Amino acid sequence: MEMIGGLIGIIIGLAILVFWLWALIDIIKSDFKDSATKVIWFIFVFFLYFLGAAIYYFFGRQTKA
Repeated sequence: MEMIGGLIGIIIGLAILVFWLWALIDIIKSDFKDSATKVIWFIFVFFLYFLGAAIYYFFGRQTKA
């Protein structure tokens, strides 16, 4: 039973990592209204990890050019 819990934890951790990487790659590849916005979003997502990626997903994608 402990093994299943560990496996679920690994799967959730990998999903969070993929979501975080997607957000960083999306920021790098996208054009924003100005370059400062791009840098701010990158730093925000980089340091806040999952929370930053979630905030970017809901609010940051609308700031693209």
